[in-house]
Amino acid sequence: MTALFKKKEEEKNVAQPVEEKGLGTHTDIPQSSGIVKNPHITERALRIGQYNQYVFLVDQKASKPEIKKELEKIYGVQIKNVRTTAQPTKTIFWRGKKGSRPRFKKAIITLEKGQSIDVMQQ
Repeated sequence: MTALFKKKEEEKNVAQPVEEKGLGTHTDIPQSSGIVKNPHITERALRIGQYNQYVFLVDQKASKPEIKKELEKIYGVQIKNVRTTAQPTKTIFWRGKKGSRPRFKKAIITLEKGQSIDVMQQ
């Protein structure tokens, strides 16, 4: 009978992997230092891709020069312009309960002519 209790105690000590919550189903950028999280793929992001612009989710505290330096290092491209927007928390009601969507910051980057990034393979 003591053997049964020992097994249960051993099973309790096993660490379970924790899944992180994030926006979208995109994969993280492997070489990132945490400033740039992942590409933000939406219909609008795909539409502005024809103007050589790309959208990335970034850290809340990241500045434009930090974002530019990080993306140039990861993708090896020359960035012409960086614009950022911080989306605030949005209150939602779902099945009669009040909740909220997380806040996030996204960066819209414009590349120099002749440069491109393949964000769909990430």
